[in-house]
Parts: sequence; structure tokens; C-alpha cells
Amino acid sequence: MALPALISSVFLVLGFGTRAAALGIVCLAGLGSCLFSLDFISYYGLHFAAPALLLMHFGGGAYSVDRLLPPSLPALLPNSPRVIWNLVQVTIGATFAIIAISVKFLQPTLLIAILEHGSMQLFGLPVQVVALIMMAIELMAGVLLALGQLIRPIALFLLFAFTFFAVTLQESPLLHGNLYGVFLFFFLHGGAPIDLPRRTPRRISDPQTA
Repeated sequence: MALPALISSVFLVLGFGTRAAALGIVCLAGLGSCLFSLDFISYYGLHFAAPALLLMHFGGGAYSVDRLLPPSLPALLPNSPRVIWNLVQVTIGATFAIIAISVKFLQPTLLIAILEHGSMQLFGLPVQVVALIMMAIELMAGVLLALGQLIRPIALFLLFAFTFFAVTLQESPLLHGNLYGVFLFFFLHGGAPIDLPRRTPRRISDPQTA
């Protein structure tokens, strides 16, 4: 699966056939879930499906190669952007909450081992307490995202948190590159757009017939 994943990533970087490449990412992630482990499904929506839905709806943007070519695929629900936006918010928020409970709460030893291995500064708190606080914050952020509340503050906080832990634990920021993209998108655009009625031009009455 490495070669098609690499090809899709090159297309996404260039903005060439963006919607088709995003659809390919969804298919590859689904295939990986079937081939390797069903445990991967918990990360499927957060890391792959939700970012791909945004790309499939909005396309490559102003500086993509797609601007010079006919669209590879039509936008998803072009007349109802709120549906796609809400679906992405609910998917990401629900996945955050599920991972917080199933991994960080029910399997805390994994997070504790990561914190101890990274020699993270805990400010005198027991590592178990820090792990519980991190779980609670992730759960609360997931619930608020799923409900469409405080989208920009949560996005900004999570961008800072990803960067802080990447530096502290000496991890590559690329491990959360897709999440950087999604939450930067949320920070710039906020919550779901409001479906405003289309404005019709006002008719100027003829002064001779008024």
C-alpha cells in the first residue's frame, strides 16, 4: 500500500486531482482497516476520512494545480456545505471522545509509558494524574467539537498541544500533519457555515411610472 499512498500524497501536495486523491486516501484507509486490524477504525475518521471529506468538498484551493485544469470530481453537496461541515465536526469530535475513553482511560499504561519515556516535565504531579487530566481534556474537546461549540478556541488549543507534545516528547510534527491541517482549517473558518438565503437584485423602479 506504500506506493499508492505515496502517489496520493504527491497529488495532494501539488493540488493535482485533489478530490480524486482524497477519495483514494479514504479507500486506502478503509482497505488498511480490513487488511491489518479493526483497531485502526478508531483512527480512521479522525486522521483520514474527515480531512478527506473536507478536501473532496472544497477542492485544492487557490494555489493548486487544479485551478488550471477541469475539476477531477464534483464537489460533495455543493448546495449544502453545512452538511459536510457538520459531518466532519461530529466525526472528529466523536473520534476524539472515543479514543480518550477507549485508549487513554481504559488503557492508561500506554499513555503513562509515553510520558515516562519522553521525560516530560510534570510539575510535581504524579504521572497517573497527568494522564487522567489529558484524558479529560481530550474527552471534553471531542464532545464540544461534536456539538459544534467553541470551534476556534479548541482548534487553537489543540494546535498548541500537538506542537507542545511533539517538542517535549521529541516526536516529528509530521505524525500529526493531517490534524494540523484540519484544525488550522477549523481555526480559520470556525463552525459550520450558515445557509444564508440567496440575495436577489433589487429592481429599480422607473421614475416615469412610479
